[in-house]
Parts: sequence; C-alpha cells; structure tokens
Amino acid sequence: MQRNLVRGYFQCSGFVVLIGLLSGCDRTGDGLAQDASEGSNRAQFVSATASPRTTLDQCIHAYQQLKSYEDEAFVQLRYELDGKLLEDRAPLSVGWNNQGQVGIQAYSVQAGPGVGADQGRWRLRFRDDDELVPHQVLSRSLPKKVDFTWLLSDPLVAERLSAGLAGFPPQLDLLLSANPLSGLIDDSAALTYLPPESIGDRVCFVIKVQRAQAEYVLYIDQASLLLRRMRMPRTHLTQQMLADQRVRKMELTIEFVGVRAGGNVDWQRFAIDVQSEDLLVNRFVPVPPAVDTRSLGKKMPAIHLEAPSGESVYISSKPQPQRKATVLIWLADHPTCRVAVEQLRRVATALVDLNVPQGAVEFVPVWAEPQPPAGSTFESIADDWKLPGKLALDREALGRDLFYVLEAPTLVVIDAENRLQLRESRSNPLLDQLLPTLLARLVDGEDLAQEIISQQQHVQERYEAELRMSAATDADRSKLFPAAQPYPPQSFTLRELARERLPVDASAVTCDKLGTLWTWLTNGELLLQPSSASGHAPLKHKPRWPINTSPAARLEVAPTNEDIALCKVGGNEVHLFNTRSEQSRTVHLGTSASVVDMQWFSVSATSAARLAVITRDGQTVLIDPTNREQLSGRSPLEPKALLSLRHPTLTTDGHVVLADGAIEPLQLSTDTSGSNANGLGHPVVKTVATGAGQAATNRPTRVAFQPDVGPWLTCRNGGQELTLARGWLAADEPALFLLDQGLNQRWHYRMPLQSTPALTSMCAAQDPRSGQAVWGLSSGDNTIHLLRADGQVIDHFRPNDPVVGLALAANGVRLELTVVHSRESIRYAVDWN
Repeated sequence: MQRNLVRGYFQCSGFVVLIGLLSGCDRTGDGLAQDASEGSNRAQFVSATASPRTTLDQCIHAYQQLKSYEDEAFVQLRYELDGKLLEDRAPLSVGWNNQGQVGIQAYSVQAGPGVGADQGRWRLRFRDDDELVPHQVLSRSLPKKVDFTWLLSDPLVAERLSAGLAGFPPQLDLLLSANPLSGLIDDSAALTYLPPESIGDRVCFVIKVQRAQAEYVLYIDQASLLLRRMRMPRTHLTQQMLADQRVRKMELTIEFVGVRAGGNVDWQRFAIDVQSEDLLVNRFVPVPPAVDTRSLGKKMPAIHLEAPSGESVYISSKPQPQRKATVLIWLADHPTCRVAVEQLRRVATALVDLNVPQGAVEFVPVWAEPQPPAGSTFESIADDWKLPGKLALDREALGRDLFYVLEAPTLVVIDAENRLQLRESRSNPLLDQLLPTLLARLVDGEDLAQEIISQQQHVQERYEAELRMSAATDADRSKLFPAAQPYPPQSFTLRELARERLPVDASAVTCDKLGTLWTWLTNGELLLQPSSASGHAPLKHKPRWPINTSPAARLEVAPTNEDIALCKVGGNEVHLFNTRSEQSRTVHLGTSASVVDMQWFSVSATSAARLAVITRDGQTVLIDPTNREQLSGRSPLEPKALLSLRHPTLTTDGHVVLADGAIEPLQLSTDTSGSNANGLGHPVVKTVATGAGQAATNRPTRVAFQPDVGPWLTCRNGGQELTLARGWLAADEPALFLLDQGLNQRWHYRMPLQSTPALTSMCAAQDPRSGQAVWGLSSGDNTIHLLRADGQVIDHFRPNDPVVGLALAANGVRLELTVVHSRESIRYAVDWN
C-alpha cells in the first residue's frame, strides 16, 4: 500500500538535518555529464579502484559540470505496521539549468520559472494551502544564476525545503552549493565501499557514510556518476514512529528516478497555476496569530451559576461593592485543566503580594461536563483539585452561548460592570505570571478589553502594510488592501518629547553629525534646530536660493557645518550657502544633467570640504565653496552613488559607485591652482609597479549586488565605519544592504517596490544605550524604517501625516528621532522593546 508521506501517519512534525546547506555559489563549469537516462549507458559491475572519497569527488564534479538537470525524485518510507507492508511517499523533484532557472517539487513546496507570458518570473507556493500564508504566491525576477542566497532568502521557503523526513533536497545542494555535501561528508565522516548494486538497469557504486551513530548510504551511477538512491539513517524518523512497537523494518530513502542531464527541462512540470484569489508577493507575509475579540468590552447578559447542590454561587446582576473582577474558568476531566487550577491558586497568592484588596477578585471554577470525574463526586472535586473558589455547574451551557466557551480550560474575566475583559482558551504556561498584573490593573479601573482590541487593530494594520510592502512587481494591486493606515512599530516604542509647529510648509530636511536638523522652508528660510542635547537655540538663515514650493529637494551639510548644498531631485543646478558669510551661489551643471547624488568630502585637515556631485549623464563634479573652484570629468560607466570610504593612500575618503558595482576612488588633489587637475573629479583605475618593474592595473573594489542611486550613508559602529547602501536583489526587488569597511555584506533588508527610487530622507546616529549604529529613512510610501547595525532590530511604522524628513541624534543615554511633516516637527525618544 502506498500513501502520501506528507499527510501520512508518520508525518514529520519539525526540522530535520540539512544536507550541506550553504550560502552563495557561482556555476562556472560548462561541461556535460553523461545522460543518465540513455540506454547506451548500461554498464557492468566493476571493481572500485579509487577511494570512496575520490568517487564522491567525481560525483560532485559531474554535477558541477552539468548544463541542465531534471529528475522525478521522491522520498520513500517503507515499513511494516502490524505485519502489513506499507509505503509512504513525498515528492523531491528538481529541475535546473545554468541559465538561471530552477524548478522544485519538494514536500509542500512547488516552484518553477514562468512560462508563456510569465517568462522571466519565478513562482513558488505551498501546496498544502497553509493557513500561515493563505493565497500567497512568491513571485520573483530570475537572476542570471540561482544560488542559495537567492533561493533561501525567504525564511519560510528555507524552512519548508527542509521540513520533510529526508531533509533538504541533496540535488539542490549538489547543483547550487560552493561546497556540495559538506554538511554530510567532512573529516568526522567514515567512508567505506559496499558491494556494487543495480537499480533498474543502472549499476551503482555504493558508499556508506558513517557519522557517529548515523549511517547514510549513497548509490552513485557508475556511468554518469549521478545519484540514483540515498538511504537515510533512522535518526531522520520521528520519535513517534521509533517508539511504536507495531512498526518494524523501517527504511527511508530518496529515489532519484527519471534523471535526465544535458537536455531541455520540461518547465511545464514545475509551473505554478496562479488563481484569481492569489496575491503575488516578493516575500511571504505570515498571518498574525488570531485573537478572538468577540464581545470584548461589551456588557454581558446577566448569568446565574449554581453549585451541584442548587445553591447560588455567582449572580452577575447582584453587585458586590468590594468585587471589581470575576475570574471564571471552565473545567473538564483533563490534565491540562488540573494544571490551570494550580496556576489559578498561584494567581490568587500573587494578588496578595500586589496589594490587591481581599475580595476585589472573585474566582469561580465552572464544571463544563455533565458528570464528575470517574471515581469522584461533584462535592469531592473541590478538595481533590484544591479549587480556588466554590464549584459551579454550567448545566445550561451558558459559557458556550455567552462567552464562546468551546473547550476546557477556558478562562473568562468580567469586570464590576459585567463587561467581558479577557478570554483565554486552552492552556497557557505563562498564565500564573501574566494574569496577576492584568487583574491588578483591572481592579485599578483600566480597560483591558479596549487595549486588546486596539492591539489587534494595530496587528492587522501592520499585516496589511507588510502585504502592500511585499507586493511583487507583477501583482494585481487592486487585490491588496485599500489605502494604507497608520500603524505603530513593534520592536521599539516612540515616546513623544516635543512638538513644534512650522510657520510654512517644509520642502527639504537633513541632519548633520551633531544632530542638528536643517529644514528648508517654502518661504525661502533655512531653519536650524540643534539637538536637545546641545542646549543651543534654533537659528534662521535666508539664502538667496530659488524658492521651491514642492517637497522634492535634497539638502547636504558640510562636515564643518558652515556650508550647505541644495538641489532639486532630478534637477541640473546645485545651490550653495555659507552660514558664516551668508553668501549664496548656484552651479549650473548643463541642460542635459540630472543630479543622482551629492555628498561633502574632506580633502585634508587644512582645506575646506568639497562637494561631490554625480549626474545621470556621467558627470562627476567637485565644487570648492571657498574659492569657487569647479572641477568635472566623466565616469567610465553611469555613476550611481557617492560613498565615504577611507583609504590610506588617497587624499580623500570620497568614492564613486558605478552601475556595474565597481567602487572607484575620487582622485583629489590639494593643489587648488588647478595645475594638477588630471584625474580630478572622476573615478580612475590606479596602476602600481610590479616586482618586474612593469605597471599592472588594480582590479577595482566591487559590491556583490546591483547598486541603486544614493544616498548611501555611513555611520560609526564601535571601531569601524558601516555603510547602509541601496541596491537591488533582482530586477524588481529593491533592498538596503549593510556593508562593513571592506564592502562585505552583513545583511540585507527588503524595501517595498513603490518606495524606489524615492527616499524622502535618510539619517544615522549611534544609539547611546546599545552602542549600535542606527539608520532611519522614510520611503516614498510614507513608511519610516529604523535599522540597527546588528540586524537584531529592524522595524518600520507609518505616521498619520506625510513625512518630509527625519533626524536621529544621541541625547545622553537615549536615542531621539525627529520626524518632520509638512507643517510640524515632532521629536521622540526611541525605546527598544
């Protein structure tokens, strides 16, 4: 008898060992392994002359030389149950080619490249219609080459690909990993040959891999050197199965049938059929845990509960002056109910320690079954269970009808006005820790029900926001929720400190390294608001700049805080202002220019900072505000962003990020006469002398992702400078990347597609409490994101009003965030939860 391994009796209930699951891989080989499906490849049994390790290395090499691969593999579990032979199966099929396409049918995961009109997209869904991500289909743009970093970037995908009895598909490991099978075969593994065996018409080398008590057996086709079978150890089986005395002769294998190499892959096998109700997302958004808020906060009908003897135990309509809350718990003859009773006894004791007046909280245990436990009576339950109150019976199923009590234990709390304040179903291991404080708050007059309802509204609003943010480029946005609603953060709390009304609309905002907020107003004023830690009063300047009435401008402040630059987003002019001399000037970049990024860089300790500007038509311009020197050149490729990156041999820390990801230094000179202007203002590739006296070109430093336009913002974190960079995971998947001083990527954070390229503001500061660098940015969809350098705190929220700009500053032991709206500036303390 054959059954489905996923939904069978022995369904796996958790994680299993992953086989060689590593990140990052480039396929460079273009050779072709022998087609394992051709009849001409039939072989005779041969003696193994090489070592088992050599044979495994040859197997790995065969996979790495493939141009394409496809199989119809499955996981097979055979066993005897009460003497009857049974077989369970689960799919574990893979299709792949070196053109950047991959198809998967593994356990509940089905994925593959789009066909027809959907070519260029890659879709993935969970076949079991999981309630965690209902009707969500992952839709991503295919990269040039698929690797583990790309494939497993969604945590749910990584989990589901390893959630079956056989673990992660070994074919994917062999095809995509830079170190295939390294999680299985290392120095601790003992490798031995077993006698050759035949699987169908294929003769195989058989290699046993012993890892401690776990034994794996690999069957490698002698002709093609590709896997034909993999026998898994007993440790992969569930404890439930291993403990069942009725089960014998268990064997778990992966059967690699229908292996085809070197030909065209049948992508239709892996294609995802998108239904009308499906939402296309670039990352899965789990549905938040459901909290039943029915009747919370509402006044309940009067109820009357009696003891088994008929004596009244609880009458809700009969007020008692000292009673502020009533805890009712529905019980049945089950161990979890006994545990809940023990917890309630500890709750009653804890209330005394919290100085809750005696009699303010009444406990009413309610028996939900028509009969008492076997061997006892209703009268003896109180003593046997040590109930914290007098037992009542729910003869008329009032709990079911009024409080939606459908299982035991269920705890219900109502206040002095007979309003439902709390309902908890099933066991809660933290009940005795959480409930005393909640009851004390209820006795003090707080409204717990309204707090729970508000929390659930926030959770739902955030879930809807996450869905909007994750919408794929090919998603039907009419299926998404209507206009985004404000929602609070989860990882931190914003505590309002001050609020200031602006005289007119704000047009642009920036923040300097001292935490001073610079705001350009639509009446032409430049408003300086020092951080609260400085103690300085606000200042105003009146630059002679063209007044910009739309919030689409960018400000940048020099390190000395004397010079400030303004440019309109996408404009061809840069406006400068010196706060000491009150002098203004304008630099025209040409009619075809469009500013991409600008940033101030220090040239030396004695020279004034220079403003670097890059434009979409390839210009790199350096502006010295002191003597009005302007130097320009052309970049070899389209410049994307300016980057502060210290280098001991260069006169500046300024670098340019090019469209291909190369990072080139700005070759600046301290010669202000302009006589040594060769190379000024544009990236160059330096040459160095080799040992043979010849010149060799240094390869430029390069980031490992497709860069997006600036700003890229650097902030000190401990002893090094970290940069938050903008870029793309794929053609339509924008993200932020945290880079160290060596431009190595620490983590990335996906951004909503609609926020690119518009970033209304970006700021950074070091948090005094954690010591971590923190970046703040607001995206084009009016969402504010906060990201901490360690990656442990990355969160977002949406305020009520549109955001013009942000500022982060340290003030004593706290981090402060200032949010500037069109007519208002609000300063918050950021408290990590």
